Amino acid sequence: AVNQKMVELTWKIADGVIFYLRPKSEIKTTLAKMQNQKKIDSSLQIITCVNDDSEKAMFRAKKTLAFYVSVGKIYREFLASNGFENETKNIFEEYEKNGLQSNHELVSESMVNELCIAGTPGECKTQLRQFRETGIDLPIIQFNPTDNVEDSFNLVTTTFSEESD
Repeated sequence: AVNQKMVELTWKIADGVIFYLRPKSEIKTTLAKMQNQKKIDSSLQIITCVNDDSEKAMFRAKKTLAFYVSVGKIYREFLASNGFENETKNIFEEYEKNGLQSNHELVSESMVNELCIAGTPGECKTQLRQFRETGIDLPIIQFNPTDNVEDSFNLVTTTFSEESD
């Protein structure tokens, strides 16, 4: 569910919902309001980039966000109306001029912090806790490799495995 009508319909007919690209502050408010009407399971797919070098993880998260803002009109409009109007406008304008080459540079850190899990394993565990504190029942880790895919996948799985808690 993205826009409000989708959210409302979900609460009328479903026993669960999957959200995507929702700022932590917005998802917390939406869940508090909607769960008062009827309790359903809630899930949020979260762009996730784990690397021992926090900057590499942040870079990858920015590239992924820039892609979705560039090609996803629904996401762009939703994010613009939820605190990221300047960023989405600038990212999309740069995309229209030069494609995906450099528009990731216009993704702000606050945008990454509100929408993604990105950083070192320790930072990512903290960020996952922050998403869980919004009221999400089941966060979905959207794997975004930062270097070698196999090494990156192993780092993600060890970071979020129950043994690492």
